[in-house]
Amino acid sequence: MRWNRDFTFEPWLLESWDVSDEASTHLHNIRPGVQWSNGDTLDADEVIRARGAARGSQTRDRRLRR
Repeated sequence: MRWNRDFTFEPWLLESWDVSDEASTHLHNIRPGVQWSNGDTLDADEVIRARGAARGSQTRDRRLRR
């Protein structure tokens, strides 16, 4: 997702997304064919790894720790 000129989110690397009523769960559907600059496919595992790297080791979610 990215911000557009109207300051609302729009799809970019995602086809769609959904947020639970409590905003505790976010479901992101990655657009098919998205690749890193080296040609590797962007998938859910890569997103989790990248978010973990951005968050650092202090996160409570062990899946997102370095």
